[in-house]
Amino acid sequence: MDGNSVTRKPLKERISFSFISTPQKIFIFLFIILIVIFLYVLFWGYRQNLLLETQNINLSSEIEAYKQTSIELEERVNKITNNYGSGGGIIVRVFEKLEKDGIIKLADFFSFDRYHLVYSSDLQVNQPFIWETENAGTQIFNEFTLMLEATTVEKYMSKPFDINTNALSMTGVAHVTFQFEVEGIGTVIPIDKTGDPADVDFEVVKYQLEAIDSGLREAGANDSFELKLMFNSADSAGLYSVFGESETFSGNLSTAEITIEKSER
Repeated sequence: MDGNSVTRKPLKERISFSFISTPQKIFIFLFIILIVIFLYVLFWGYRQNLLLETQNINLSSEIEAYKQTSIELEERVNKITNNYGSGGGIIVRVFEKLEKDGIIKLADFFSFDRYHLVYSSDLQVNQPFIWETENAGTQIFNEFTLMLEATTVEKYMSKPFDINTNALSMTGVAHVTFQFEVEGIGTVIPIDKTGDPADVDFEVVKYQLEAIDSGLREAGANDSFELKLMFNSADSAGLYSVFGESETFSGNLSTAEITIEKSER
């Protein structure tokens, strides 16, 4: 080799990590640290949001449970505080005999309060009588038996009738079991919507009870009881065929008592 030749360094010496300066190394290191911190913050925020959503769901469930409990408690309180009217006893209804030479008395039984209503009527003597119905004209009954039991109480409200008297209004749905013998119609018993009496024990009616408590101490003195039953050709076809759209059961209170307190609601 001559004196002008240049000595080349070995390859390993020419390849070195020294091509990255120290400031660049620091910048890259800090950048990596920032990315790690950023990812951690994102993960932490996601986890916190997830926990918050879970807590909100649990809180909503607890609130709904408290609401349901509150509604149930309110219903129980209403059942207690709204039981401000009740009554029961015998109501006498008077009808003219078929021969028009006297009268027939039906001694019906009734009982009611906030939770129930029952009414029963049974002809004790087998004598035909005339019934002037509200919507179906004159009907002649040779046999009459009726038993009503309310299945729902949809409205139950009292209000002052006058200074010393309170009135109660009660509505709902009832089942009626009955058997009549009516001239021109024959035997009438509960039937279904197709007119078939098989396996049918009752018909479904709507009722409206209007009762008055006179405020007098004497049992039944000037108190009143009126039970209106409403029929239709679908749910109460048998009763509808005899009475039409409705009929009111009322009379003189015999051995009976009705007590109605003023409602505070």
